[in-house]
Amino acid sequence: MSSRIDAYLLSIGEEVVAGDIVDTNAAELSRRLKSLGLQNRGVEVVGDRTAEIARAIRDAAGRARVVIATGGLGPTRDDLTRDALALALEEPLVEDPEALRAIEAFFARVGRRMSDSNRIQSLRPQGAEMIPNPVGTAPGLCARIGDAILFFLPGVPYEMRRMVEDFVVPRLRELGLAQPTPPRILVRAHGIPESVVGERIAEFMGEANDPYVGVTVSGGILSVSITGRTVSEDVRVRVESIADEIERRLGAHVFGRGDTTLESATLAAVRRAGLSIAVAESCTGGRVAAALTGVAGSSDVFVGGVVAYSNAVKHNQLGVPVELLAEHGAVSEPVARAMARGVANSLGARVAVAVTGVAGPGGGTPSKPVGMVCFGSFRDGVESSVTVTYGGERDVVQQRAARHAIDLIRLAAMRSTTLAEG
Repeated sequence: MSSRIDAYLLSIGEEVVAGDIVDTNAAELSRRLKSLGLQNRGVEVVGDRTAEIARAIRDAAGRARVVIATGGLGPTRDDLTRDALALALEEPLVEDPEALRAIEAFFARVGRRMSDSNRIQSLRPQGAEMIPNPVGTAPGLCARIGDAILFFLPGVPYEMRRMVEDFVVPRLRELGLAQPTPPRILVRAHGIPESVVGERIAEFMGEANDPYVGVTVSGGILSVSITGRTVSEDVRVRVESIADEIERRLGAHVFGRGDTTLESATLAAVRRAGLSIAVAESCTGGRVAAALTGVAGSSDVFVGGVVAYSNAVKHNQLGVPVELLAEHGAVSEPVARAMARGVANSLGARVAVAVTGVAGPGGGTPSKPVGMVCFGSFRDGVESSVTVTYGGERDVVQQRAARHAIDLIRLAAMRSTTLAEG
């Protein structure tokens, strides 16, 4: 047993092999396993072929104590995970009456008629156990091959996530496979370059340091991880102390720890300040509003937004003067400030942010290149603006701009006086 690896993942589906969808499940499962003290040692992507899936299942069970597979549990003819597991176990498929009742109850709950093909989802290899799916029609499967335990989950991320927490994690704890892990804190920040962060916290970084401190950046969100190398109270205290000091050095750029998102941190800051939010968007096309309202409970502070893509809408809906547009152009700080002021007044919000820019790939000029975005901020009659130029393709510019706009709302709620990135 000691020579075997902890965990191995299988991603099943021709759409994953072909790259038609991005496999986010593997990354999420790897992180969750790590939090349980189990190290994932590999991911294999397998197409929709029964014999190939069965071979992958047997191979994974031969090398790992824990195997988690996602995909292939739907009701169509290319969903072959059930058949492949039955082949790997050399067992017949049998109908599980309880699973069938759960599937029928799901369709009754959502007011839809259950298709005959959905009955397939109640099948399991005779020696396997069904994993309940409280948010979908596809139950999972749990089986043993030798001393390996195998979990088969739907490929739909939110279904997979719920079943991991409800079934997989408790079962791993029950079997004694989940282990205590060294303490780890993730400090999350926005609007500060990685190089500046590296300079400010250099003394804590180093390959041999305990705790180990590392920096990663994704989509403009910077994460500083402080991870102990051993499990002890002394290390836990040290991790906490370093995290506190890093937060002090990064200041208002820090928006939270762990899984805290910029959106949820912004809404919390607005809520604490007793404010309300409105947004006016041009080049981001509604991304700011979508990100904020994607957080449950946002309706208590988010009033609404206006996507003012054309100059006519900027003038007619937000009250941006025609003369201002003619003099400075739509992509300008004066117009951004006027948009923020206009949407705040129109929707009755105390805090507003506006975004106008050149997302590309065309439309740029020497004075206003592709990637140039102007932001306007408004709080209780006080206006500010800033211009940031981003590199990358259209989607990257829009994503980064939307996040910067959200952070401006957070800073406004915190009464920050600086809008400049970095």
